Amino acid sequence: VVATYTATFTQNQYTIQVVASPASGGTVGGGGTFHYGEQATLTATPNANYTFVGWDDGNTANPRVVTVTGNATYTAIFSEAGAVYYTVTAEAQPVEGGTVTGGGIYAEGTQVMLSATANQGYSFSQWDDGITANPRSITVTSNLSFKAIFKHESYTIAVNANPSNGGTVSGGGSYYYGEVITLRATAYSGYEFVGWSDGSNENPHEITVTGNATYTATFSEIGTTYYTVSTYVSPASAGTVQGAGAYPAGTSIELKAEANEGYTFDHWNDGSTANPRRVTVNNNMSFTAYFSTNKYTITVNASPSEGGRR
Repeated sequence: VVATYTATFTQNQYTIQVVASPASGGTVGGGGTFHYGEQATLTATPNANYTFVGWDDGNTANPRVVTVTGNATYTAIFSEAGAVYYTVTAEAQPVEGGTVTGGGIYAEGTQVMLSATANQGYSFSQWDDGITANPRSITVTSNLSFKAIFKHESYTIAVNANPSNGGTVSGGGSYYYGEVITLRATAYSGYEFVGWSDGSNENPHEITVTGNATYTATFSEIGTTYYTVSTYVSPASAGTVQGAGAYPAGTSIELKAEANEGYTFDHWNDGSTANPRRVTVNNNMSFTAYFSTNKYTITVNASPSEGGRR
């Protein structure tokens, strides 16, 4: 019997809201429900004695075409005759360093909060006018422009040989977050490369830099038996395990599982709940640490007790 199965997919839909500020300033159009990637045309029509100033993110196009990538709200700003509005521009430098909020069009005298949020691998350094406060408050008295300067974080990768007379290693140094680097281990005469401290036996060994780290290349005298201990985490984001690497046969090692925030270590794949635990390396071995999600109890009381329910 031949069976055919068809997977049916639906395209995500998102809501675009269009708002007038103040509500008495005019009418807006173009909002609704759209599929991802569709284009929505937003319009702003001022009422009598009002003029359209721009959208709250600083864009002044009217009508305005936006490509839908998620739920979003766009506010059309209208000004009464005689009112003064200014544009505040807030950008990240470099663009990939992070995001900045607070830019837009504001009435003269408005106090605005600017906030810079760094992307992974970057840190906020300062604003282009030298101010280091983040977030920071400004008073809008003219058209203003601010750049949040982000610093690309660098990390140290250290490489060691074990034993030190077994060979040489290369590839260590200072690198930026996300860089892919190559570690190499070269054995001396009478020794052979066994593996790295992260459980990999690739040589050369490519790694992606995500923080300061140390990698140790293990060498063994030719004729000595080494085994590899591999460690894994389930779910992958729940924590870390220490103890992976290459070890001489008969070595007693410690495995330690450390939970990330929101998780608790539960058990190992062989049923053991000891943590840390010691094992004797007598063959290639693999251990998975299983973590469970923390649960919390929220108690809500009424005061006074006879006053009502919650």
